[in-house]
Order: sequence, then structure tokens, then C-alpha cells
Amino acid sequence: VAFGTIFGSGGGFVYTTTGGLARVGIGTAAPSAPLSVTVSQDAVVPVLVIDNAGVTSQNTGSSIDFYNNSLAYKHGTLRVIGAPGVNVGRFELNPTYKGTDLTGLVVSAEASGGAAARVGIATTSPYAFLSVKGGAVGTTTVAIVPVGSQTANILDIYSNAATPTLFSVISSGGSLGLGTTTPASLLSVHGNALLSGNLTVA
Repeated sequence: VAFGTIFGSGGGFVYTTTGGLARVGIGTAAPSAPLSVTVSQDAVVPVLVIDNAGVTSQNTGSSIDFYNNSLAYKHGTLRVIGAPGVNVGRFELNPTYKGTDLTGLVVSAEASGGAAARVGIATTSPYAFLSVKGGAVGTTTVAIVPVGSQTANILDIYSNAATPTLFSVISSGGSLGLGTTTPASLLSVHGNALLSGNLTVA
């Protein structure tokens, strides 16, 4: 394709070397990046499709690899996995550090048979709807940080009734309410309690 050649109407495709950098524009005659895709009207089709039509294994699929500017190391991989004829859907966004692939974010319907997606952070096999795996002994696994002057609860826990109702909370002030949504103290328990060890009051 010659430089600056445009196919189709409305700037369907263009290849330029603006500023000494090769650029491809799809739907635009002035690509602002090495690859620019512009949709100028409402459409029911995806903007970009990556399709490995010949994939037959659940362990492979469409992927995009990301590299840093020195090309020394791959910095991550985006993969969308699904096997033809199998009810499998999986999305992975994995960072890479000095050539070692790390588990990042995984959204998968595999564990639940396709009934509902499960999200795994630093784990490839989330067993709950949200599974977070720690990575270092000196790093907190999960942190919930509210905004300043927050008035809503930090965490809401609902009952398992047919119509779930709010059952327990961590309030905006850090109070834990078990069986109550309005804890009056740092720990408020509404209902029976079982202590199998010692209870020390300072």
C-alpha cells in the first residue's frame, strides 16, 4: 500500500509516516497512533475483532502481547479463550516481569459450568465469585479504603434468604455489626454468640 493511499469512502484505510512514524488509520485519515480505529456512526458490530478460527484447545485462544519500548521483555498478555462447541468463556489480563508470566486478572465461567462468571486476582482458578490470592508475606492481600468523610457503610453482607436482606455491616466508622445494620459499638452482636476460648476485657 502506498503512503497516504485511502481506500473506500470516508477515509476507510490510510497508511502514513506522519512525523517519521508509520501509522495505520482505519476509519480515519489522520491516525494519531501506530494503529487508530475510528467509528464515525452508530453500529451494532464490534469495533475490533480478533478471531483464531482454527483454535480447538481450551488452553489457547485469541491473544495480544504487550512489550516495553526496549523490546527486552514482554510486559503482559491479553487473552480471550474459548473452545468451539464447549461452554467455556475466559478472559485473562496477565502482567509479565522480566520474562516471567504472572497471574493478573482472570474472569472465567469455567468453574461454575458457565452459569456465572467468576473473577480471580492472582489466581487462575477462582473457586468463589471473587477469589484473591496473596503474593508476598509482607503485602496485604485485600484492602478496602473508603473515601474521606464517607457516610455509607464500608461493607454490606446480606442474608441467604430467598429475598436477601441486609444482615451485617462494617459501618463508615469502622464498627462491625453482626445481625444488625446499626452497630452502636465497635462490635455489636444481635443474636446468640459462642466463644470457645477466653474472653478478656481490658
